[in-house]
Order: sequence, then structure tokens, then C-alpha cells
Amino acid sequence: MGVSVKQFDMSSAWDDVMQLLRWEPALTLPVVGILVVLPALVFAILGPVPIEPSAEANLAVVVDTLRADLARAAPYLLVMALSSSLAAVAVMRLWLAPGGTSVGEVLAFAVGLMPTLIVVFIIQAVALGLAFMVLVLPALYLGGRLAPVLAVLAAGETRSPIDALKLSWAMTRGNGWRIALMLILVQLVVAIITIMVDGAGTMFGARGTAGHAVASVISATTAGVAALVAYALGTAVYRQLTTAGVAGTFD
Repeated sequence: MGVSVKQFDMSSAWDDVMQLLRWEPALTLPVVGILVVLPALVFAILGPVPIEPSAEANLAVVVDTLRADLARAAPYLLVMALSSSLAAVAVMRLWLAPGGTSVGEVLAFAVGLMPTLIVVFIIQAVALGLAFMVLVLPALYLGGRLAPVLAVLAAGETRSPIDALKLSWAMTRGNGWRIALMLILVQLVVAIITIMVDGAGTMFGARGTAGHAVASVISATTAGVAALVAYALGTAVYRQLTTAGVAGTFD
């Protein structure tokens, strides 16, 4: 891999994101459907019911309630995060690997990287958590510097979690804030859409009803689309900051 020293171009990266999203949806969508949408749907229908604090509850009670909800949902969220990491590597592999790669091959490749993905997930979670404890800005910057780490693994640069993090850090040198800004802008739009969809879903009916099931399908599908956009962002950053550029995958 060659690491580019050019300035990260958000406009070019977004054009690449659109190109990636349009490429062979018959291959990428099933992967996202199985590894992102399905787990999200199971969680929405079968996961723990959030505890609703009373209207008279003070801030301390609300915080304690949120903590209890998070503790009960933690096993589901952990499985979903790891499943999403598998999906990310598999989809990115389809985008980055030589032509002729099948869905089965990229899934096998991603599963083979599971130990590496777990270590990367833990390191990123701890690093971002510590950064947020200091200030929000360091965490945002760190997110920008580590944006292409899964793409590094998907491209087959290394199977070592430490080397993958080092390569991500090296290739984003001098571009951390630009990448972070792009991630923030896109994620803000995605968050607004997700909140609107989830808010509208509450009008479909209570848990256990057909309306709630329909709302869960819509919410899980939205999560899948958001994940696919995130994968495309990470891949676009990687493609722009390597000497391969955006040529290769779609030639």
C-alpha cells in the first residue's frame, strides 16, 4: 500500500461513496440484510423492553433508568456491533477485492478475521471512550484518523489489529479533521432520519402488535441503509488516501 500525502477531498470522497452504493446491490444488500438488518429486527421485536421513568422522575432517576436499560440491552448491542463489523469487512471486500469475488468468499474472509475484528473493536471502544471522557473534540478527531481501519483489513493489507490501526493512522495523517468533518455531516443527517423513522414507528402500535412489527422492519431497514453508507464512507476514505485511488475496483 502507498500512503498519499494529498489533502483529503470531501467532494471526491462523496462522489466515490455514491459510486460504491450503486455498485452491484445484488451482492452487497444480502450481506447487509443478513448481518445488519436481521439482528436489528430481532432486537427490536425480541429485545428487552425499555423502562419508562415516570413523569415526576428527577434527573438522577432518569439516568439510573437509562443505565439499567443499557445494561439489559448490552449483550444484544455487542452481538449487533460484531455482526456489523463482519458485514463491513465483507461488503468492503466486495468493493476492494479483485473482480470475481463471491458473497460466500467475502463472508468466509470476514469470519476468518473475527479475532482481529474483536481486538480492533475493543481498542477503538476504549480509545474513543477515553477521548470522550476528556473532551468531545479529541474523540471526533480520533474517529477521523481511524475511519479506514476496517477497509485496511478488508483490502488484505494485514491481519494484525495493531498493524491495521497503525496503517489507518498513517494514511490519515494531516487529514484527520477533514475526514472527521465529513463523518459528522453524514452521520448527523443519518441520525436525523433515524430519529424521524423511529419516532414515526411509535405510532404504528404497541409492542406485540402487527403495527409494531411493521415499524420494526422499517427501523431495521433504516439501520441497514445507514450501515451501508458508513461502510462506503470508510471505503471511500481508504481508496482516496492510497496510491490506488478510486481506480481498480470498478475498472
